[in-house]
Parts: sequence; C-alpha cells; structure tokens
Amino acid sequence: MENNVNAAPLLVRKGTRYTKLAVTKIGAEPTGVVLHLGTDRGELHQVEVVGQNTTLLQEIPLFASNEPVNNILLHTGQALVGSPLSLARVQAEGCALYPNCELCARARGLGCVWSEKEAACRSTAAK
Repeated sequence: MENNVNAAPLLVRKGTRYTKLAVTKIGAEPTGVVLHLGTDRGELHQVEVVGQNTTLLQEIPLFASNEPVNNILLHTGQALVGSPLSLARVQAEGCALYPNCELCARARGLGCVWSEKEAACRSTAAK
C-alpha cells in the first residue's frame, strides 16, 4: 500500500462491454499472456499482451442471437465459451491464434512462423 500504481487500460473498444475474462500464459518464459474476453454481444476477443504492447488477435462472433458470454473455460488449448442458451469451442492458444502473416510474424519470438504453403501460422517445432 506504500507504492503508487500507475496503470493505463490495455484495450479500449468503444461500444463494447466485456462480461468475462480468461487468461492463457504464452511462451516458455513469462513473456506475455493472451486475454480471452467475452462480450455482451456474444463475441470472444482474443488479445495478446506482451509487456506494454497489446495486439487484438481475433474478434470471433460466437452466437447468432447476440447472447452475452457468461462463462469461459480454458482446457487443453481450447476455450469453451458459454451463454445462457449456447456453447461454443474455439482455439485458445498456440500459433493457430494468429490468422495472418503480419500477426504471425509478431509471434516469431513465441516460436511461430508463417507457412506460405499452408497459408497458416505454425509452430517452428511442428513438422
């Protein structure tokens, strides 16, 4: 309680109300995290935070009727996202989170590389 805390918002989205949060640690060292943010319109926003740098990775519409996200469970690389009437499953971690070459290039330090042949971001450890 002795020290002041100076902080700024990591992500500001006008007109978006976040309802739930889950966090995945990325990298072998404590290099960063992916925030899985559920919205009141039934979307999942995946945001990478490394140090002071924040990158919106994906905005995934989950439910056709814009039901609010009221649960997020992370399990074996997947996010199970629930609303009052529906359940969805999406990729929660790994290089597959990066949907284009530019975002994949930013994840090079996490062991990701863009595959032109597959047009997808893959782990450098993958064959």
